[in-house]
Amino acid sequence: MIVKINPVTQSNDLENYKSYWKNISEDAKDLKLLTPDDVKIISSVVKSLLTRFSVSVTASPPPTETNNTYSYSPHSVPKSGSS
Repeated sequence: MIVKINPVTQSNDLENYKSYWKNISEDAKDLKLLTPDDVKIISSVVKSLLTRFSVSVTASPPPTETNNTYSYSPHSVPKSGSS
């Protein structure tokens, strides 16, 4: 990645850039310590969690009451004063 940052006028950007790459470097060092079996297990767990999350997000939200009828809109907000 090539970035042009003026250290005088963009010192905050420079600090963010250095911090970002320092964290990436540390992560890369940690990843080198993993065995192929570790990578396989981690990948399996992440895939499983993503699948579960995806299923829970796409599931129908609970019904909400609107003018004595039920609607399945995730953006429905009960009107104040209604029960």
